[in-house]
Amino acid sequence: MSESKFEDFDADVPFTINYQNIISDKNMSRIIRCMAVDMMQNPYMSIGDFFVRLNDEEVQYLIDQCEDVEDPKFSEIVLMAEMLAVAEGLEQGNEDEIHKRTNQFCVLVAVESLGRKGLAKVFRENMSFGEDMSDKIVAVRA
Repeated sequence: MSESKFEDFDADVPFTINYQNIISDKNMSRIIRCMAVDMMQNPYMSIGDFFVRLNDEEVQYLIDQCEDVEDPKFSEIVLMAEMLAVAEGLEQGNEDEIHKRTNQFCVLVAVESLGRKGLAKVFRENMSFGEDMSDKIVAVRA
């Protein structure tokens, strides 16, 4: 998504995620476009299932995007986090919730990366934005 599409964003106004626009936007990464296709076909997706579908290069791409909040592509990280929250059955977040989910998503991306490098044992089934899962262990040192 180009920067100009976010210029009129008002965090106080409810919004909907238009998967078709994501799919057709050639400026979006392949990861989020494929994610949108998957969600159009099946609106439920756990965070763990999302990570299982990614290859190592895609996880590294997400790590790189999470590290650079100044990059216009960081908006995709925000959008992915919110898409996954909605796919879990959570309500779309307000500005504070979106910020929290984005931070959580970046942590989960880092955990996934550590797991793929053999540095952590990852429990993908415990990856969630839901408050009911906040006390679950997501990873332990390998």
